[in-house]
Amino acid sequence: MHFNDYQICWVGTYYDGKKLLCEVINENAIKTIESREKNEFIWKKDMKKYVTYFDFEENHYFCLKAEEQLEILKKWLDSGYKKLVEYSNLK
Repeated sequence: MHFNDYQICWVGTYYDGKKLLCEVINENAIKTIESREKNEFIWKKDMKKYVTYFDFEENHYFCLKAEEQLEILKKWLDSGYKKLVEYSNLK
C-alpha cells in the first residue's frame, strides 16, 4: 500500500496459512507505534518489524458468504491503512 509515494505496509498471507499479515515498513509509522500504539501491533523479532494479523478462524471467515468475506477484509484493511497513513505522516 502506498501513500504519497512512500510505502507504509505490506499485506500478505502469513506462513501458517491461518492469517493475513500486515507488516509495517514505514519508519515514521514504526516510531509512532513504538511511542504510542503497541497494543494493536506486535513486534516480530525474526522480521524486525511491527505486524498485525487478520486471523481467518478467529473471524469465522470461511463460515461467511462471499460478500461478507469481502466486507470483513475491507474493514480490516481500511482500518489498518487509515491508522498507518496517519502514523506515517507524524514526525
